[in-house]
Amino acid sequence: MSTPDAMWELLLTSWNRSMEAANKTAKTRQIYLNAAAPFVAWLLDRDDAPGDVAGIERSHVEQFLIDFRTLPSPRRPEGRSAAYANQVYRALQ
Repeated sequence: MSTPDAMWELLLTSWNRSMEAANKTAKTRQIYLNAAAPFVAWLLDRDDAPGDVAGIERSHVEQFLIDFRTLPSPRRPEGRSAAYANQVYRALQ
């Protein structure tokens, strides 16, 4: 049986291939994947993490965006800007 990390990695790889097939630019694909990676890491760190993509609810995305914007990170001890959080939100759509 595969680990949750491996399942999500496979999904991200598949999504990247799908975006490439749809002729998305490399920059667009990277922006989308750069938004998805912290979201997946955030999901995997939660006790209520969904077992698959179908289990992701609006509340997961909303709480991730709140945490993403407000929690300190090594590069942004004061939290991330609202504009960057909006870019991540748009990429996750």
